[in-house]
Amino acid sequence: MQLPEFSVIIPTRRRPDTLRYALQTAVAQDYPDTEIIVHEVGADPLTAQVVAEIGDHRTRHVQTDDGISMSENWERAVSSATGRYLTMMGDDDGILPTACSVAAQVLERFPSEMLTWHPAAYFWPSSLVVGRQNRLQAYLPASGCERQDPRILLERAYRFQANHYSMPMILHSVVSRELIDRVKRSLGSYFHSTAPDIASAVVDAFYGSSCILVHRIMSMHGLSHNSTGSRLHFTRDASLRLEAEKAAFDGLNFHPSLPNTRNSILFAANEMLIMKQRLFPDTDPTINYVNLIQRSLDSLNAGLDDYETGLADIRRTASLNGVDMERFMIPPPSTDTAPPATGVKALGPDSMVIDIDCSRVGVCNVAEAARLLSGLLPPFVAPVELPGPSEPVRTLSRGDVDFSSLGNGALALRSGWDEPESWGVWSVARRADVVFDLGPRGDRPRSIRIEGRMFVHPKFARATGSVALNGRRAGLIEANWEQPQVVVELELTRADFRNGRVVIEFRNDEPINAAAHGLGVDRRYLGFGLERMLVR
Repeated sequence: MQLPEFSVIIPTRRRPDTLRYALQTAVAQDYPDTEIIVHEVGADPLTAQVVAEIGDHRTRHVQTDDGISMSENWERAVSSATGRYLTMMGDDDGILPTACSVAAQVLERFPSEMLTWHPAAYFWPSSLVVGRQNRLQAYLPASGCERQDPRILLERAYRFQANHYSMPMILHSVVSRELIDRVKRSLGSYFHSTAPDIASAVVDAFYGSSCILVHRIMSMHGLSHNSTGSRLHFTRDASLRLEAEKAAFDGLNFHPSLPNTRNSILFAANEMLIMKQRLFPDTDPTINYVNLIQRSLDSLNAGLDDYETGLADIRRTASLNGVDMERFMIPPPSTDTAPPATGVKALGPDSMVIDIDCSRVGVCNVAEAARLLSGLLPPFVAPVELPGPSEPVRTLSRGDVDFSSLGNGALALRSGWDEPESWGVWSVARRADVVFDLGPRGDRPRSIRIEGRMFVHPKFARATGSVALNGRRAGLIEANWEQPQVVVELELTRADFRNGRVVIEFRNDEPINAAAHGLGVDRRYLGFGLERMLVR
């Protein structure tokens, strides 16, 4: 018997109310060579009834022992799948009807062990994130695909230069059977921490050799009252949190460098530390605690956790790791956590931002949200060629360093920066640094031209700061509303080469919280925007 090309796996445990609609999205796949597995903990008759009513000939319902952990259920689910490529979705998530056919078109032309994308978010009417109930939010970038280096994704995630979801985890990605089997031969199993999605992200990036990022929404992350993540991180109800822990994790162990916390960013860091101990305890990459604290501060007003408890956990993390909290801008508490939906905003011919109040269009579950989103997307056109990732700059040598999202400068960014955007990267702290190693003596450059911009509020008219080179002030930064662009010229001396590296630090006199001053909903504290360096 010929095995299917794709396996769509839905682990579940007594959640027939949301499973019904998640399964509807799976059976709507327009790619026939697909199997759908509902892998259930226990034997709930209502779950069996949903599968019987919704499932088609491609659907298998597998029941396993009651009382096993989420990680063990996921492990058994993966083992029961027979497809060449596997993807997993939660029992309140959705997958778009063309997901497998899009993946097949790309992988047929450009074979790869992993294919990933950025999912949409659907907050169910029952979501514990009260201010966003029945909201569909997504960003559709310009179409196309690009190759990614899994090890670079791993390194940037551990530095907390990028979210851990930027790694190709089996949830909302497609992972080859060959890669999964390679991990299991090496480690004995595929999942190795209490949070199986984060565990798979780390092993995929560590063991994987190739990855393709598709600039297309192919699934949606559902947040409902059933969501384990929502119960752990997004509610102040202690009983719901305890229930989630018992059902999924059988207790949690925290690394000595972190407090026992439910802050979602710190929680992810803990799981990544567990995986590091398992896979690469004595080698890079390592956690960048300065960036970890910055990302945790950025999430304080996301409306997903208790502000005071979260801030106390962040302060404790700083204390445990010798990080001075004075370097950070601490956002004040805010009750404005969910601005009104903005609808669909086109950013270009094939890119858009989607923020829909689904109650206004008669949508009330993830299956209807998936159909709505699918109708908004342009037709998929398979790429003719696939650009590869830029070779990252690690050593300072003559040439240009580009700090945009497709540039070569991301690994030089150490702390105080947000994720790179299409034009460059914003600093989001009082101090942000760029660090380069130095190459052979004969190839060392003599000057650096820095090009960027300052974030200027029209009320204040100007923004100021400075640049330090290896600890000494080397230049001033000043910009105004009419002219935000900045150019700084640095001259390197022999003293700069003595320590084997060059550290360039950007110091912002007064970073601006745009939302606090009525400039939209962006709550980051923006200072210097680094675009490029011309090294000569």
